[in-house]
Amino acid sequence: VNGSVSSQTVYLDLQRTDVQGLKAVALINLPSAIKTDLENGTISTLSQLQTKVAHTITAVMTPTSITTPLIMAGEADVPTTLNATADNTINVDVKRLVAKMEVNVYYEWDKLVIPKTTAAANEKSFYTYKSFDSKTFIGVDNAISARVDGTETEVPVPATATPKMATLQAVYINEYNFSNRTTYPLATNPAPYILLKVPAILGENNDLTRLFPPPAGGDFSKTPVFNYYKVVLPEQIDRNCYYKIHARIVGPGAPTENGAPVIQFSLQVLPWSPTITVPGA
Repeated sequence: VNGSVSSQTVYLDLQRTDVQGLKAVALINLPSAIKTDLENGTISTLSQLQTKVAHTITAVMTPTSITTPLIMAGEADVPTTLNATADNTINVDVKRLVAKMEVNVYYEWDKLVIPKTTAAANEKSFYTYKSFDSKTFIGVDNAISARVDGTETEVPVPATATPKMATLQAVYINEYNFSNRTTYPLATNPAPYILLKVPAILGENNDLTRLFPPPAGGDFSKTPVFNYYKVVLPEQIDRNCYYKIHARIVGPGAPTENGAPVIQFSLQVLPWSPTITVPGA
């Protein structure tokens, strides 16, 4: 086998009678374990390949949890009649097996403490990715068979141009589809979520101070206390898409993760730019 990276073409010396009417499958950046299984015949059919777990991550907190170059796959039907005297070209549209997600958090409640470069420990905001899918499949797998949590990570300081909007580091995530709740009931198939831990100065003599434990020193008017919120992801995430979430905090959260309110957000589903290149990211 030889190929051209610039034209993204692979040349195969095959007899047309051996491939007419079959399925052409393109696989890029495969893990070594799957390459070995293909070479030694452990994987010998398309269905075996589609159900093979391609990659398992142990934590979802940075883009490097799912490594680049990203695994890509595609398939196309080979015509039943090929040219007998010239080379035949089979176009296969490959896709990344994962999606990419970016989250923007808007600090719109006036009691929130917005991240800043000189923040004390109790003035910092944090986020944690929760119950994300840890397995990437070559074929489609709607369920989340193995969930994983990320580590608590500090929310970055907002850019000067957007002083009340913090952008979390973009992350690669695995696809899933719970939109058929008859097959995937909510109780056993909850969507992944992002846990936000955000400080706020609640003030004195209001209903909130009866819900939250007193801060160090006992002064709600001066000392921040952490408020917890959840950003619950959509019931369906598709591979090879770029998701932008705009989550707005407009009121109080909960004093602990248990009972954290689900905050509203707007969602953009965009083409993943730049387009796919080899080796791919």
